[in-house]
Formats: sequence, structure tokens, C-alpha cells
Amino acid sequence: MSMERASVGSCVAVAARRAGRPWNSRDATQYPSPMSTPAQRTAATPATPSAPVAPATPIEPLPVVAPLGWILIVAASVGIIVATWVLYPIDGTGMWAGYRDGFMAAIALVCAMALNTTLPKRPFLGLIALCGVLMVLTAVFLDDPTVVVVTELAGGSVLIAGALLYGAGDRG
Repeated sequence: MSMERASVGSCVAVAARRAGRPWNSRDATQYPSPMSTPAQRTAATPATPSAPVAPATPIEPLPVVAPLGWILIVAASVGIIVATWVLYPIDGTGMWAGYRDGFMAAIALVCAMALNTTLPKRPFLGLIALCGVLMVLTAVFLDDPTVVVVTELAGGSVLIAGALLYGAGDRG
């Protein structure tokens, strides 16, 4: 008796016993098998399927702090530019400080946009950090009203922090 017939016969025999009648060989051909039958493996069929395996590449850490540094640079630059528009109305006193702050923030903003190009990044990071340092120094050493000191000090500090974060996280 073949393997297929044995499995069909045993299932049909169990079904016949449950029905209360004896099993005969006619039942094996009359009822289909409820179970799948094992297939015969030929020599041409491999035992395990082989898939092409790519060589393993090391996983590098994702740069997380560089985008955060870039966002800080852009936010500080835009914030300083908006603050100069709000703090110094046209023909107001201290307009020269608004020119100075707006100019340094515009340079930092252009450099931040250049960081997203294929140009070398170190010169632009240096200019951003230099703008931040100049803003902090003018806030500390020049005689300005309190609002200007806070704007220059906070904006310059954030520019320096953003340049440092971008430089620390840049892997390119």
C-alpha cells in the first residue's frame, strides 16, 4: 500500500468506526482525504530554498544632532531678524543696532541655507559661530538698552549652540 493510500485509509477507517460500520477498501477510493499527503522530493529539488544573500554592511548611527543644530540656527536667525524689525521702528533711536543685528542674522541665515548644499560645511559653520560670538560680545560690551542686550545675548548663544550641534552631528 502506498503512502497516499495509507493516510487516506487510516482517515477513512477512523470515520467508518465513528459511523459504527467496518472499514473496507472501497471506502479509501470513495472518500477524499481530509489531510494533505506528503510530496515525494526529487533529486532536482533542493532541501532548502536558496536565496541570494547580500553581504552584511555595518550599521552607522543616524545623525540626530545635526538637524537639531540646523533648526536652532535657522530659528535664531529668523528670530533676530524679526526682533530687529519689532524693536527698532523706522527712524527710531538705536537703529544702528538693528542694522548690525539684522546683518549678522542674515549672514547666519544664508550660511544655514548653504549647509544643505554640497558645498563644504566648515566655512559656513565658522561664519555662523563667528556671528554668534560677535552678537554675544556686542550684547555684553556695548551700551544698549536692556531689550537689545537680551535679544543679542539669546540669539548669539543659540547661534553658537546650533553651530556646535551641527558640527558635532555632521558625518559628511
